[in-house]
Order: sequence, then structure tokens, then C-alpha cells
Amino acid sequence: MDYQRIVILGNTTKDAEVKSGEKGEYVLLFVASKSRSGNSMFFPVFVAGRMAEFVKDTKKGTPILIDGTLESTEYEPEGGEKRKEFRIYADVVRRLGGRPAGPEDVKEVMGAEEVEEEEPEEE
Repeated sequence: MDYQRIVILGNTTKDAEVKSGEKGEYVLLFVASKSRSGNSMFFPVFVAGRMAEFVKDTKKGTPILIDGTLESTEYEPEGGEKRKEFRIYADVVRRLGGRPAGPEDVKEVMGAEEVEEEEPEEE
């Protein structure tokens, strides 16, 4: 029995894409991760189920940790030679860091009707 796991830490290279497949909707992320030699490796990451709801608004440059299974596929582009691609099917996704919360984020998280800004007091 073959079983492969991969854990990578990297940054998304573009905004998340919501796609449909045979097994329903999923989110496709593209993640770049640096190897020990300093070379960047690029992985398409497939996220399904409840985690897809969590990551569907992920933007380019987001630091992210992926834990999942690794699968390799071979394909041959028109007029080209065979290529191998490694895909990750995510079991765990963690967004790290991120942008600072703005007023619109506070409203969403806190469930507030309005976010009031304090006006500076005049002396």
C-alpha cells in the first residue's frame, strides 16, 4: 500500500478559484514553497468540503500551511514531451498572518450593525 503525506508552508501565487468537479465543488489554490536549496516549488492544492468555504476568499500572497496527500500525474501537452505534475489534496489548511483587520472586518466578526469611528476632540 502506498501512502504519501506532505506538509508545506508557502504563499499563494494567485487568488483562490472556486471550481466544480465530479465530486462537487472545490477550491483550487496555487502555493509556492521554498525548498532547502532555496528553489521555489509550485503546487496546485485542491481543497474540498467545509475547508473550501474557509479558503475560498484567499488572496494572492497569503501565507498558508497545507497538510495533505500528494499525488503525481503525467500528461503530454500538444506537441510537447511528457510532463509530471504533483498535486496536493488538502486535509488541513491554515492561513497564517494576513492583513490587519479594518472596520469592515470588525463589523463582520463582531456582528455589529455599524462600526463607528471616533472623531478627534477639538481643543
